[in-house]
Amino acid sequence: MQISPQNFLDAIPHIAALLSDMGTIEFVNHRWTEFGSTNGLAANYSAVGINYLEVCPPELTSFQQCIK
Repeated sequence: MQISPQNFLDAIPHIAALLSDMGTIEFVNHRWTEFGSTNGLAANYSAVGINYLEVCPPELTSFQQCIK
């Protein structure tokens, strides 16, 4: 049996995203979108297609700093 990346991520009880080898967000779990919605992003905003490494460089210490 093969599980889809979306189902795999949704089974994780924390905020999670699957990135490409270049840092592009390919999938996010439901906790990711809930977190975004709670912090002022549109409920349907997922950031899929955005390069996470460009938006949230390693020198930032928390995801909340990245979404500001």
